[in-house]
Amino acid sequence: MTEKTLILIDGHALAYRMYFALERTNMQNKAGEPTWAVYGFYNALFSLLKNYQPSAIAVAFDVQLKTFRNDLYEDYKANRASMPDDMKVQMHAIREGVGLLGIPIFEAKGYEADDVIGTLATKARRDGYHVQILTGDQDAFQLVVDPSETPDKAELGSVEVLVPGRLPKEPLKHYNREAVYQKWGVYPEQVIDFKGLKGDTSDNIPGVPGVGDKTAAKLLNQFETLEALYQNIEQLPKNKMREKLETFQEQAVLSKQLATICCELPDGLLPPIHWDDCALHIPDTAALFDYFNRLSFNAFLRQAPELLAPFSRNPAEASTFQAQLAEEANARNDSPQPLAIEYDCITTESALADLMQVIKTTRVFAIDLETTSLDVLTTDIVGIAISVEAVAASQGFSSQIVPESRVLVNWFNLPKRDGADACLTLKNTDDDPLPLKSVYIPLRHADAESQLSESMVLELLSPVLEDADIVKIVHNLKFECNVFRQKGIRLEGLVFDTMLASYCHNPDEKHGLKALAESVLNVEMTEIKTLIGTGKSEITFDRVPLAEAGYYAACDAYATYKLACYFLSAMSSEALALFYEVEAPLARVIADMEWTGVSLDTAYLQTLSETLDEKLKALESQIYDQSGGPFNLNSPKQVGEILFETLGIPPTKKTKGKTGYSTDVKVLEQLKEAHPIIPLILDYRGLFKLKSTYIDALPALVHASTGRLHTNFNQTVTATGRLSSSNPNLQNIPIRTDLGRQIRKAFIPRAKTENNSQNWVLLAADYSQIELRFLAHFSEDPPLVEAFNTGQDVHTATASLVFGVPVEAVTKDQRYQAKTVNFGVIYGQSPFGLSQQLGISQREASDFIQRYFSRYGQVRQFIDAVKREAHANGSVSTICGRKRNLATGLNSKKRSEREFAERAAFNTPLQGSAADLLKVAMIELHRELGQQGLQSKILLQVHDELVLEVPENELGVVKALVEASMGLGQPLRVPLVIDTYVGESWIEV
Repeated sequence: MTEKTLILIDGHALAYRMYFALERTNMQNKAGEPTWAVYGFYNALFSLLKNYQPSAIAVAFDVQLKTFRNDLYEDYKANRASMPDDMKVQMHAIREGVGLLGIPIFEAKGYEADDVIGTLATKARRDGYHVQILTGDQDAFQLVVDPSETPDKAELGSVEVLVPGRLPKEPLKHYNREAVYQKWGVYPEQVIDFKGLKGDTSDNIPGVPGVGDKTAAKLLNQFETLEALYQNIEQLPKNKMREKLETFQEQAVLSKQLATICCELPDGLLPPIHWDDCALHIPDTAALFDYFNRLSFNAFLRQAPELLAPFSRNPAEASTFQAQLAEEANARNDSPQPLAIEYDCITTESALADLMQVIKTTRVFAIDLETTSLDVLTTDIVGIAISVEAVAASQGFSSQIVPESRVLVNWFNLPKRDGADACLTLKNTDDDPLPLKSVYIPLRHADAESQLSESMVLELLSPVLEDADIVKIVHNLKFECNVFRQKGIRLEGLVFDTMLASYCHNPDEKHGLKALAESVLNVEMTEIKTLIGTGKSEITFDRVPLAEAGYYAACDAYATYKLACYFLSAMSSEALALFYEVEAPLARVIADMEWTGVSLDTAYLQTLSETLDEKLKALESQIYDQSGGPFNLNSPKQVGEILFETLGIPPTKKTKGKTGYSTDVKVLEQLKEAHPIIPLILDYRGLFKLKSTYIDALPALVHASTGRLHTNFNQTVTATGRLSSSNPNLQNIPIRTDLGRQIRKAFIPRAKTENNSQNWVLLAADYSQIELRFLAHFSEDPPLVEAFNTGQDVHTATASLVFGVPVEAVTKDQRYQAKTVNFGVIYGQSPFGLSQQLGISQREASDFIQRYFSRYGQVRQFIDAVKREAHANGSVSTICGRKRNLATGLNSKKRSEREFAERAAFNTPLQGSAADLLKVAMIELHRELGQQGLQSKILLQVHDELVLEVPENELGVVKALVEASMGLGQPLRVPLVIDTYVGESWIEV
């Protein structure tokens, strides 16, 4: 870095880059205004100032879309989409912030920010500055000048370009002369010739058709400039490339002109440039902090002394400025503060006995386990943290568990379940903080001088854990259940789970304890990775120093208790009913399923893997025959080069991206007929993916201590209420492909044992057309209701109505089309989507959909009513009161986001209600199996399907229980039909 450095920022380029990089975060301020691009812009700016410490800085912005280049070429940048509305709002905020920081803005009417930067950089270099240009626009490479290029002119400076990475936290890439050459194969002074030949799709600069990066670089390495190329074009062999160069010479010259950055703007377009005006000065911090507050940039407020330090270079004023910043930041900062609590470390039996007495008095406490791993089957408990009221329960939770009549029990006409609908209530809603006693009981810490034995602690603790009249508050009920189960303890009575409460309260929020503490309690908590590390350096919790571990765990228990206080007062009656009647009881069912696991035929999978190896090798050989030689089939880049360069397959509009050719499934499916190699590649990828994801991976996940596979069922992931599965994901095994069915064959029942000579089988049960039945129930559409109530095939009935033919005359093809529309309606399928699926024109698809709704008029009315409700309330609900918030998407200025939200609004009452129904059925079935003392277990839940493991002598009883539990007393306007299957493997059921 030279003594004089100037940073020039292309404001629009940086803003756009951050807009797309952070769009998925959907950051907003408290007023609901989008802020992610603004945050990304200033995060990059502050990082730049800290790391590069420039002596001067300026920002250039575009003024208008049309510039002098449009006069040269009308279609210049014609393919650029207009700026999104939520980007326009953020651009105003970005410009405002630049002004508040005292950073000068330069712009010139009729010219682009590139031209302004080119003019500023040229002048600054002449004045001896080392110029660094921050931009995402690589046109700026033409401005690069190394210091070594002017060794005899010491007063001249240099220019380099800094390009942000694709992700916000990636380091900046530095481009000097050599780096530009390494990237494109040309030097900075040749960039405009390079663009003249190859063009630039982002700016709609035409170039010469058929000339790409490699060809352009090769030509310029030979001829150096575009002009020299055309002066010596007879040196090129007479071929198609030379013909194109000659045909499009004028276009190439024009393209070079369009790509050339103006480095000498006409006088009067820019104000007089004085570099002292671009030096960093202490800004108006009061106005700047107001700005940060308005945008809800609490992190910037909290870090203000560090972020704004570069603005005070004078040592005399720096300390005063820092003190002023710290004082003002603290005064204005309402962002989360580190959680600070007092806690006791219990290491004596008498102290533990006293704690148990407090718990028995208050009858409500929060508990958090710290373990050596997340494997509930083998993990060790390292320590136990507890928070309990330090005074009588009258100041906080009710000491009684109050049974209440709940909505769901009444709705489904289910029998009353003792204790299952009990709920925890608050006796008052005083804002005064509850006085809590927080403790940590170490059991297995390596550095502990004194700690109690696990057996003694659990002996004293188990009576309160198993006391049905004492409420336990946890965060992640199924984990705590199974860890205690491993120790021979069963959690009885009501267990209030703050993670599940958060999910019922607002499914779209993050439900982790640390995230909830920040968003609800406004406190920051230490992340576990801070204590145990990551990767190869990660340690187990028993190696964490006791002082740090104890405080961390006590904070967890304290926050869990406080979150319970919040949710019990904040949750709606519908959310509380959903929690008490569905999600909390279901957590125990899932815990049992995860504990039980499922048997896997690993020998069969090994044989299947070997068979697939042969098939993959055969496919490889066929592909290499078609391509002319071997290449890496698992490299998208190499696949793209083979298809679109070596074999010359014409690429589609969506094939070529910024980082190379796209060869994803959608692209290859569209090009299936273009070359015989493509179906072979698709077959290879399909086999390879299933082999690596399931066939080879599943045996490695069989648990050493049980010999069974134990998946995780995620209860708080999907907004619709469906369960998901992970490690491994058993819900994504394809059922419609032959190989997917073969994989399911590996899932088998347990074998006979010495203690149980019974043969075991798998029993599967699923709802028939459950979402269509909910559509009939909610819409009350007469033809649809009648079809289900009379036992007709609903797809045949639909085909009969839509095509106007008798039921007996419906063809197989007509039924297929009707089936496609029936299910497409549920997901808001468009005419385009239907046309793609059926292989018909969009007009035919549109006509088909119109005929459908003309026959099912009340379905159309129901869809419209749900959309109106969603727009009015910003949310929709399922049959059990599960609410899905869609206001952000419904109010988006992007049409695609609004349409997605509307489809979700309509689908949620159907898919979400189906999920609710199956969850309640699982609870009922689990209860019946337990009450009747049966050995049968629920193993898996996959969307609308349950899989059980059943001894043959229980098969008749269990099948009847499954059908009754899933039937739920037939609560809909149309009958629920449950299909059951029995077999020796999952594929057979």
